[in-house]
Amino acid sequence: MLNDFEELWTEAKDKVNIKEFEMNHEGLRMKIDRFVGRDEFVPHDLSYYESTIRLIRENLAK
Repeated sequence: MLNDFEELWTEAKDKVNIKEFEMNHEGLRMKIDRFVGRDEFVPHDLSYYESTIRLIRENLAK
């Protein structure tokens, strides 16, 4: 999944599949399984995402 996220920010992919849940207005968990693009993330400089990916990889390697 981290590889997909990295490929999204290196523009190797236009969209990635996310699987998560959201809370509806009744407080119930609703499963989400959909494709999202870069435009659906909080906007940051590319360097932010590169740094985030690098730090995640470093922590996973421990």
